[in-house]
Amino acid sequence: MNRLSVRASERQSGTEGLPSRFHPSSFRLHPSRRCGGFTLIELMVVIVIIAILAGIVIGTAGYAQRKAANNRAKAEIAAMEAALEAYKLDTGAYPAGNGAANSSVNIYNAVAGGPKKYMTFRANQLGGNTIVDPFGKEYMYQSPGINNPATFDLWSFGANRNNDNGANDDITNWQQ
Repeated sequence: MNRLSVRASERQSGTEGLPSRFHPSSFRLHPSRRCGGFTLIELMVVIVIIAILAGIVIGTAGYAQRKAANNRAKAEIAAMEAALEAYKLDTGAYPAGNGAANSSVNIYNAVAGGPKKYMTFRANQLGGNTIVDPFGKEYMYQSPGINNPATFDLWSFGANRNNDNGANDDITNWQQ
């Protein structure tokens, strides 16, 4: 095309005198030019990465909660041991306990329910007048103990909430 025919076509389309960057032909999408958005694959990769990170965080949080509950049960057993020792110093004997489901009532009555308080319990540690562990089960108490015949056995069933006789995840006051 010669220059005159180009000018005639500009006059007909109404683009006469416009700078070339505003010419309609400059707005065509070229295969080599990308628009500013993300592709579907890029979005999917980001979503997968976020899902993996969320899974790691949730798994780690669950582990931390189990570990905290185990540590709390160990600390509560140690505190009850100290209170029971103080009770024995005053009375000459440990409270009776047969290892049954309600045996923690005897501990509560001896160390917190009598005239002298050897230990206090928070509301989340009690289920009525029984002492419950961080997993929602009652602590078990036996005096004299099978594993500690000179003193007493005190244990929690642990996270699985089953009596494993001191094995698996049970938390005890004796060496396993």
